[in-house]
Amino acid sequence: MRSKLRACRMGPKLGVVLQGGGGQGKTTLARHYAEQSGLRGAWIPAQSREGILDALARFGNTAFGMDLPSEAKETHAGVVLDRIRQAKRPALFVFDNVEDAKLVRSFIPQGPRVEVILTTRPSGDFSDFETMRVGVLPSGDLTSPAVQLLLQEAGAQAAGHSRQDALELAQALGGLPLALIIAGAMAKQGQSFDNLRREIALLIEQEPNRSEAYPDSVGAAVRLSYEALSDDAKWVADVCAWFAPEGLEERLFTDAPDGDWWHLRSDEIPERWQGFLRDPVRVRAAFAELRGLSILRGEAGAGQAMHRLTAAVLRLGQPGEGQATARAAAALLDSVYPGGSRTPENPDTWPECQRLTPHAVSVWEKAEGLWRGTWSQPGWAAMDTLLNQAGVFLSVQEDRAGEIAVGRASLELKRARLGEEAREVPVVMGNLGLALSEVGEFTEAEDLLDGALALNVKHRAKSADRVESQVHRAILEIRRHEAGPKSDKPGDLDATADWLIEAEAVAADLPEGKAANSQASCWNQLSYLRRLKGDAKASAEAAERALDLSRAGGAHRGEIAAVAMNVGAVWLKAGKADKAEELLREAYEIRAEIHADTPGHSKRQNAAGWYASCLIVLEKTPEARQIVDIEGLDWAERVRIAAQYPRPDRT
Repeated sequence: MRSKLRACRMGPKLGVVLQGGGGQGKTTLARHYAEQSGLRGAWIPAQSREGILDALARFGNTAFGMDLPSEAKETHAGVVLDRIRQAKRPALFVFDNVEDAKLVRSFIPQGPRVEVILTTRPSGDFSDFETMRVGVLPSGDLTSPAVQLLLQEAGAQAAGHSRQDALELAQALGGLPLALIIAGAMAKQGQSFDNLRREIALLIEQEPNRSEAYPDSVGAAVRLSYEALSDDAKWVADVCAWFAPEGLEERLFTDAPDGDWWHLRSDEIPERWQGFLRDPVRVRAAFAELRGLSILRGEAGAGQAMHRLTAAVLRLGQPGEGQATARAAAALLDSVYPGGSRTPENPDTWPECQRLTPHAVSVWEKAEGLWRGTWSQPGWAAMDTLLNQAGVFLSVQEDRAGEIAVGRASLELKRARLGEEAREVPVVMGNLGLALSEVGEFTEAEDLLDGALALNVKHRAKSADRVESQVHRAILEIRRHEAGPKSDKPGDLDATADWLIEAEAVAADLPEGKAANSQASCWNQLSYLRRLKGDAKASAEAAERALDLSRAGGAHRGEIAAVAMNVGAVWLKAGKADKAEELLREAYEIRAEIHADTPGHSKRQNAAGWYASCLIVLEKTPEARQIVDIEGLDWAERVRIAAQYPRPDRT
């Protein structure tokens, strides 16, 4: 491994990819090399874009002292990768469990001192990596790699045991690294190799072929290790088996009793464990036990992980298919996931959302089939809320793929729990439809948005929900129009205008507290529509009306920024840069405050671009230069764009 990685650093290959089946030691070999190399680096869960971005952001923070962004974006990852490329200190990066080579390609660190390892099951296109096939470790003699790994994991305790017993145990485990590591950890706790071999053989005989997801020897080793745990550690292991493999930490448990929603979710936690959650000493001791027996790997804190096969064995062994434990896992997460006044739209909550979202998605994916049983209706209220909040977070992160996946799950669960008439169902349909329209999936988006509108017209004809559904439907047609030939059919701008005017009339009759914001939403889209139709004056009038209503309705600052930027853009294009300046400054300042930790955020950069262009038109070059430099924009590009807009003295 070391020689291959060194060769990659000097040649055209980006690194080494370890390919093999489940339990055959890809992750184990990578982790062993990482521990033995002593290199600084990062362990990157590579199943999702979110996990990769978060891991790179954390490396930038620990290695280079870079601020940890509230949301991990490609722009920040690019800065981290550039710092890695220039660094003089050697570093190792392990991308674990790669499912899509294309997903990780743009995030691979490169440099003369950088080593990269990928682990994967698929046999996709890894032509720019040196491939190593990973299988079971040879266990043919006393000095074989399987025996060496077993003795290494047993540590000093191995000195008291026969090497022949170690060989026989390694052979009984089929040379599978995960099973060898767990058995070695149990030997380290005082069990003899011979006794372990006999107990594992008995377990395989009693419960053979429990699942095709893992080999018998892995299942037996995990179950034997599990039985050696205290009750506290068993419960923690059972719950962690539903969470994401990486990022397992004590506060997933200890934070719950102090969470905002504990009073709603504590009934899903067995009473005997509620006291345990309030005792950090007991929780830390349980995690230490799990590390001691290799149920968990890594250091205390956020760096702990559970092998996917270990988690699969533990879930399969839980009573009732793990229904109660999965519900407890969802309840723990929902107790602390930001919501209510601490909405995921608030940047202050994003670090928490970033940490908890992979676990929320994992509980859904692993337990998806369970909620269809009789216990689901009301048992998955916590899961329902989690999907809602995760969807909001992924939306503000602009992770459309993640948002759409969670949106589909949320819609499926809400329909099963609440039925089509419930208000929450068209809300999810609308949000999912908008997300789909943004990535060009117009046909599916139309079905969802038409369905949401029909439900709201039928059950809530004079409501803000009905207005929102019509606005969403109008946005779809506008996006179709903008997509041009890439759309499934031309956008119907005339129908869009009719929907918005009708929706504004409904909004005007709403109670005072809801009317202003609903009307503002209609006028904002009408402004954009009129701009598309070339009526600059009508567009400006509609935009100003939207801004006045947003302010009167106490809209969120982010919404104020969006509308102010729209009005400012209309005036700038109409040759009224002097009127646009104050509005565009306001929009930029709000975005800079909201996204203070993420200067590369698209909404902040967009606001900065409009404001800088306005300043250039007004010949306020020093101020424009300052904004461009702060935000890392291209000055020549800003000048080129600003030249499109008329100067005030020409109007």
